[in-house]
Amino acid sequence: MTRLVVANLDAEAELAGATLAPRARSAASVFGALLAGWCRAGDELWLPCTRRADLPQLRLSEGTGPTLVCGDLAAAAARHDEVLAWCETPSVATARAARPTLAADGRPQRAGPTQASAATHHRRFAFEFGKAHGLGLEAARWATSAADLAAAARDAGATSPTRLGWVLKAPLSAAGRDRWRGRLDDEGRAAAERFLGLHGQALLEPWQRRVADFGWVGWVDEAGPVAIGAHVQRVDVAGRFVGIEIPGDVTADDAGRLDEVGLAVGRELWTRGLRGGYGIDAWRWQCDDGSTALHALGEVNARLTMGHVARVWHHRRPNEPTQLGATRGDAAVPSAAPRIVASTDALTAFVV
Repeated sequence: MTRLVVANLDAEAELAGATLAPRARSAASVFGALLAGWCRAGDELWLPCTRRADLPQLRLSEGTGPTLVCGDLAAAAARHDEVLAWCETPSVATARAARPTLAADGRPQRAGPTQASAATHHRRFAFEFGKAHGLGLEAARWATSAADLAAAARDAGATSPTRLGWVLKAPLSAAGRDRWRGRLDDEGRAAAERFLGLHGQALLEPWQRRVADFGWVGWVDEAGPVAIGAHVQRVDVAGRFVGIEIPGDVTADDAGRLDEVGLAVGRELWTRGLRGGYGIDAWRWQCDDGSTALHALGEVNARLTMGHVARVWHHRRPNEPTQLGATRGDAAVPSAAPRIVASTDALTAFVV
């Protein structure tokens, strides 16, 4: 019995009715190759690049790894008994047809309806959930017009939550893509209005001085959500995903709080019919007095995440720290014996 592992890291773009730019699609394919950790003998790993010539090179410390494929997803799925997908989307649902789906831990699961997947991936889901549970950021709002931007700037004034400016995040995006950052003064507002005009609506948040970023992962089965746990997440100065460290420096208090919030999110996903892996993003930010505060619900990812991927590799060597990351160009991978390396000329993703 074989399965097709679908690394559709372009899922948010598909749900938005958009297409990733070539560079982003290539990066999604490189990171997607790390899902080889779920593949067994005879399995294939589908990646979102459009040509076989664009498939990354794959190197594992143990074994040869799966066959990498791209292109016709339905044709690839027809060659296998089961499908494991990064995210439930219309193209995955069509390709799977009547085939069962497996959870990230190998147990049978029922995929959630595509409509619920799209709704819970939409940033408004996390925004409204945060408001309802007292987890939202001060001054954050859902923006649909230039008037909303002007009102946000007027209401906030020069208060400390917005002194570093603002960030607009597109309704359906991932890995720090599709966002505008700046000030809502006359010059900045014009750029923000153009961004809002392009996407129609967006999450408007105050930009914060983040001092630590975290991810938390779990899964939802028929009985409800189950916590897997928290990890350190690395992002760049613009908030774009860079990598993961397990176990990482997560305090017991922060880990406990993320368990509480993550399970609460999972219960909501369960009621909406979603089953399978999911996660949340969070961060600590610096307050005016020098102390730090935890923002425990930065994003909801109603799908598998790189946190799940890192843990699959970590479970193979549970007594060793695990780092998932990437380098660009000719930069070296930070280990002489990486567990997996996926690379193109422009980008290398790895687990060490």
